[in-house]
Amino acid sequence: MRPQHQWETRKPSLFGYPSFLYPPPFHNTRLWLSFSSKSSSSDNNNNNNWTIGDTVLVDVHKDGSNMVQGVIQDIRKGGWYTLKLSSADGGEQNQQVKVRKSQLTTATTATSTKLESDTTTENELLLQQLPLEEPVQAIPAMTVTTESSSDDSSTATTAATMTADNDNSSTTTNNLPPPPPPRMDDLDALLQASDKIKAKEDPFLQQLAHHASIAKWVVFTDLHVAPSTLETSLAVIHRVHELAQQRHAGVLFLGDFWHHRGTLRVDCLNAVLHAFRQWTVPMILIPGNHDQVTLGGHSHGLTPLEQSYRVTVDHEDSSGTTIPGPLVFSHPTKLGNALFVPHIRDLAIMESVLQSDMAQSCQALFVHADVTGAYMNDMIVSTGGVHPSVFPSNRPIYSGHFHKPHTVIHNKNKKTADTQEVCIEYLGSPYETSLAEAHQEKALVVLDATQGWKCIERIPMNDIGRKHFKPQSLDELLELHVTTLENNVATATKKTVKEGDRIVLTLPRREVRDLDENTLFQDHTRALRQAGVAVEIREATTTAEAQEGDPASVAETTGATSLEDLSPLSTWARFWEVQQGADYDEEEAMALQEAGLRLLEEMEESEDATSSSSKSTEGSLLATKTNLQLDSVAVEGYGPFPTRVEYPLNDRGLVLLKGTNLDGGSDSNGSGKTTLAMAALWAMTGSADPRPFQDSKVVDILNDSNQNARVSVTGHLNGKPFVITRTKTPKKTGLAFFLDGQDLTTQSAKETMAVIEEKLGVSAPILARTMFHGQHALNELLEATDAKLKEELSLIVPLELWQGAGTMARSKGRTATKKENELQGMLALRTDDMEKLQNRFNRADADLKEKVEILRVREAEAKSFSAKQQQADGGEDEATKGKSLDSLRRSLEEANSLVETHQNHVSHLKEGRASVLKDIDGGLRIQMQSAQTAAEQLQKAQLEHQSANYEMETLKGAVGKLEKTWQVDLSVGELPSAFNIPEICPTCQQPVTNNGHEHAHESLQEKAEDEIQATLHSLATAQTKLLGAREAVEDAELSRQKLQQEAQIVHEQRDEQATYWDKLVSDAEEALRSSREQVAHLTQSYTAQAERQQEAALAQSKLEAQLNTARQAVEFAKEAHGNLSGELETLKAAVEDLGAQAKEQRRLTKQCAGLSDAFGTRGIQTFVLQNAVRDLQCLSQKYLDDFSDGAQRLQMSLDAGDKISRRALVREPDGSFRERPLATLSGGQWRRCSLALTLGFADLVATRGRLRPSLIVLDEPLTHLDRAGRRDVGKVLQKILGQRDGAGSGGSYSNFATSTILLILQDLAAEELEEAFDCIDEVVKQNGASFVKVDESTS
Repeated sequence: MRPQHQWETRKPSLFGYPSFLYPPPFHNTRLWLSFSSKSSSSDNNNNNNWTIGDTVLVDVHKDGSNMVQGVIQDIRKGGWYTLKLSSADGGEQNQQVKVRKSQLTTATTATSTKLESDTTTENELLLQQLPLEEPVQAIPAMTVTTESSSDDSSTATTAATMTADNDNSSTTTNNLPPPPPPRMDDLDALLQASDKIKAKEDPFLQQLAHHASIAKWVVFTDLHVAPSTLETSLAVIHRVHELAQQRHAGVLFLGDFWHHRGTLRVDCLNAVLHAFRQWTVPMILIPGNHDQVTLGGHSHGLTPLEQSYRVTVDHEDSSGTTIPGPLVFSHPTKLGNALFVPHIRDLAIMESVLQSDMAQSCQALFVHADVTGAYMNDMIVSTGGVHPSVFPSNRPIYSGHFHKPHTVIHNKNKKTADTQEVCIEYLGSPYETSLAEAHQEKALVVLDATQGWKCIERIPMNDIGRKHFKPQSLDELLELHVTTLENNVATATKKTVKEGDRIVLTLPRREVRDLDENTLFQDHTRALRQAGVAVEIREATTTAEAQEGDPASVAETTGATSLEDLSPLSTWARFWEVQQGADYDEEEAMALQEAGLRLLEEMEESEDATSSSSKSTEGSLLATKTNLQLDSVAVEGYGPFPTRVEYPLNDRGLVLLKGTNLDGGSDSNGSGKTTLAMAALWAMTGSADPRPFQDSKVVDILNDSNQNARVSVTGHLNGKPFVITRTKTPKKTGLAFFLDGQDLTTQSAKETMAVIEEKLGVSAPILARTMFHGQHALNELLEATDAKLKEELSLIVPLELWQGAGTMARSKGRTATKKENELQGMLALRTDDMEKLQNRFNRADADLKEKVEILRVREAEAKSFSAKQQQADGGEDEATKGKSLDSLRRSLEEANSLVETHQNHVSHLKEGRASVLKDIDGGLRIQMQSAQTAAEQLQKAQLEHQSANYEMETLKGAVGKLEKTWQVDLSVGELPSAFNIPEICPTCQQPVTNNGHEHAHESLQEKAEDEIQATLHSLATAQTKLLGAREAVEDAELSRQKLQQEAQIVHEQRDEQATYWDKLVSDAEEALRSSREQVAHLTQSYTAQAERQQEAALAQSKLEAQLNTARQAVEFAKEAHGNLSGELETLKAAVEDLGAQAKEQRRLTKQCAGLSDAFGTRGIQTFVLQNAVRDLQCLSQKYLDDFSDGAQRLQMSLDAGDKISRRALVREPDGSFRERPLATLSGGQWRRCSLALTLGFADLVATRGRLRPSLIVLDEPLTHLDRAGRRDVGKVLQKILGQRDGAGSGGSYSNFATSTILLILQDLAAEELEEAFDCIDEVVKQNGASFVKVDESTS
């Protein structure tokens, strides 16, 4: 327990200047007062270790009604204490009592849980090294409750739980003593106390005085600086400084300056520090939860900002002096008669701060807090925060944390005329971070400290950052127009949009279809998009459409925000709104929802979760909306291009890229047209194939004559020019990235690739799936398995967060199960011990009753004899009594001493028995844990054996397939020496020739032999691996059995030791009984001697001896009974505690299993994917309608069983639609579906604003299509291109921003569509080198 006055030496901060009352560097040895208050020590008396001589209070009646003071005289076994009680006036009573430990309380314990500090005498401030004329005293402290825990303690008490209906709270305490109250700093008192100090010589006091002298303050919060928000955040910083300068004001920031906790990005930190160099106004900051790193919050990301800039002091005494501008408060701090409270995670500590005298005395509060009843967003109301009733009433309270600007109002005294109103105003973020914040009025506030910190001005922040608009109708969309410039100043209103803004209009599907004919809508959306505004048209199903059975109607229309625009916590809440009453009852759903929220918050708080789910958490924070325009690609030494070839890619319309191979063989194959078309993909992702892999696996890209491949892509990213250049040699890969004239190249290609993906806002797989469609990739989505299709959708709808939450839930469940098993084992051992102890106690109880009955009989006999003896000889001479009994008396005393010795020996033996058995029990627990570890290793080895066996069977299947393919017998495990390939190629069914063609016999023979040899080698390797895995299983099983046997041996050793010590105790007790019998014998001898002197005295002595023996026997029985009773009570409590712990672990196991299911593929992952599947089907069907003239339908849905179903329907002659398996579709029907699904997927990516590229590459998209089908594909591509430069009428046909569609076709298909192309380019290969002929007339 900390003393009431604690003087602590505070180390300087990282930059040598105070962050929490830290002294400046040249005063680093100064001592500062850390205020603390008295604390109660009676919360858990079981932790008090009293000693003999301690003064305690005794609860006489065990109900708290009569407390008597006493002094501990002896500490006995089983939790019993012997006390000497004091009289009412404080004197000694000389009365000794025996009480249990539970009846004792420290005599100095305070009975109140709330302590008032003496503000005049208890707290004194000693500034030893400041030039003081006299010590400064009477620095006000605070009033706190003792339920709070230390900020830096790893174990925090559970916060008080408050409901909205009352102000009562209940606190759950643990077994630890209450921690000291939190530190609070009163800087106003420090400034008042420093009146006689030469303040101008102390920089810290100068800084405090300067900041305290500022009257007006511009306040903002929740900036959330991150790579995706950096540009917007810097604009906010510049605007705040500009507004503060204009008003001669300071700046207050209320937390969450950074977004990612734990690690600061160097580029973000440097940009912020550079921006702050321009500042000239003072600033006060408190850290929010995103800024903090440690549990107590004292280590945070605001520390590097403390010396970011300096301001000039204009006071007369310090004119021209510069001081640090930022002042960071990491502890609750009072300055300017306002209390600044950083984020405090422990609610009990937060409540103690808010209820302190310091908080009650301030005119205003500035906090970063979660308040019960506040809106986390438009959907969720906080239920687990600080209750509003805890805050002081009738004063301004401003808070950060939640992004929606709103006010929480609470009336404390609703039934009285004396209204005490609590108003907590959330200022909200200064810019919109997601669609969920659309139409929120973002603003800064200006406060006047001289007017009680009241708001005197609100400054709208409508022109910084991306704005989101959700018009409720088409008419509202048409009312939106681009911001105009008046006198070179942008004018922003609720109906104006600017470049980078986002508009999302949700309409019934049938209304969306009519938009193609709406010229006004087409012109308006085209103008908005040309101005850089993202316009998204979303389809929603009406109830009428669902009843009509429209195949595209797969979801109900809701006015709420779409799932993809919600935060993880909001999505989790929306999921449970649907689940209640479905798969879960209300109580179970509420419990799982709350547990899931805690788990998600835990993931957010943990550093690992922050790094693993950063993309998910940043998705709702100004997620990057990428408009990617590719201008050109230049290749050199790449594939068949030995010399530099530059190829234009922007604004070329529908381009045919054909090839001519003048080196013989095929007319166009091998010319390099696909290589050129996909070169940009390789430059941007490191993959030459449309499906990206790591760069190190790229092969066959180096030209034979130039072993230095180089591909450069130029273009514009959201209007900013960029250049990406990738180079590769046989031993090295290089990657350079320039954006907007800035070199962003890092020290490795991998790190540069990460920068490219970050700036693009999308991953390499999305680039490949939306822009570059190879002839094999066109079928991948339609052919994809359920798992593969979900993997593709996860590129658009990130599932990493939910998968990570499920993994964490399963991990917690396994931990709980393991703990339960351990507890059950311990419980079984303790239960067995308790049964044995209970039997011993029952025998001791019966023995005690028998001894008491014997004593009663002896006392009756002695009383009767005494009465008879008095009647018989009342006149005996007393002078002659006992003179001949001295020697017997001395012998009897020695025998009694021997009895006491034996009693002590018995006690020592019992203590030794308990100590030995305790050590053995510890070893037994270790053996059991080792056995459990061995079992886990066995399970792991079994899994590896199953994996090896599966690999073996797979390779056997591969060998069988090779036997069938190449018609060869491989059963002996070797390739026959007389093996010859079939005359017909098993791959393409063409005859094998010897004319040097690609189907030449020698080439195929060599290919087949290599493939067979490789597979056989893999099979042999798998057999070896299987044998090794089998041996590992056997070794693990032997280890497990050995450990189990060792545990059994330890258990048997324990029984042997118990028997051995029981024998020692029994022998000692027998010796004790023997010594007592000796005492009885001496007593009888003494009586016999007395009989020889006087017959009457002898009889009386005999009775007294018998009575003494009976009393000793009763005392011994009572002591044994008491000891066993204490041990039994302790053991019963331990058993009950173990049972409760095991029950709690069972509950946690069940809860974690439920959370695992809810976070799993059949839970929320299915829930969040449903919208994506619905949108994908709607968009794909739109293209399929045009590809098939409405004759085909492709229905997709995500059923409750977690499977994405794909159903093909074909129109019959009578106009009805009949379902057909996908495998039975004709080649043309299949191609139409695959093309529609591919374009629908890319359109979905663009619709959700992730990527709107200017280029689409299609390699052989017309395969299997007839003339009409090829013509329909051409029309659709022209529709997509009709949106560029205001041409055509395809303004709402898709969400693409495509200006070039590059088609790679064979000659026959190209000739049929030649007139439809805007440009026809040709790649020519001659003498082993390729070059390109660009259609100059139209490009």
